[in-house]
Amino acid sequence: LNASNGDLGSYYQTAYQLIARANVILEKLDDEELTQVIKTPNLKEYLRGEALFMRSYMFMQLWNYFGTSPLVIERIKSQDQINQPSSSGTELLDQAITDFQTAVGLLPDSWSAANKGRATKNSAYGMLGKALVIRASWTGSSADYDAAISNFEKISGVSLVSNFADNFDVANENNDESLFEYQAGSAGT
Repeated sequence: LNASNGDLGSYYQTAYQLIARANVILEKLDDEELTQVIKTPNLKEYLRGEALFMRSYMFMQLWNYFGTSPLVIERIKSQDQINQPSSSGTELLDQAITDFQTAVGLLPDSWSAANKGRATKNSAYGMLGKALVIRASWTGSSADYDAAISNFEKISGVSLVSNFADNFDVANENNDESLFEYQAGSAGT
């Protein structure tokens, strides 16, 4: 990992673009005018859960790649907010865990087939468990390992596929083992 690696720089930039977009959504969801537009029951909570899920996923990824990076949890609105200090210790993971915990209570159990790939309660439980394991691996906290197991046990309605390789085969996307997948097409599909 070095600063001249263009792919790494691009990943870092993309991570913060996604975090910024999530922060904008989280701020806009508190706007009273939005209540007049969103009429679908629970949609506002689902959207908040998805924004928290994506933001926390990126915090977890940033910690995995870089260890410390700026912890941006509010919308940046002015130039003086741009150069934020780097986090320290496990702050990125701590925030990811907090966001995943909140998302679990907001996300739906499932989405319609037309909304395949959107984050669900199972997605948040799985990523929360993963973030807890990562932090426990760093800190040695048995409480985090126990909490991870507890969250993994809350995952329901899924099962392991008979052929593990199916999890990496484009022909078997969104299989019974999948908790969360990007919905990306390939050439010709």
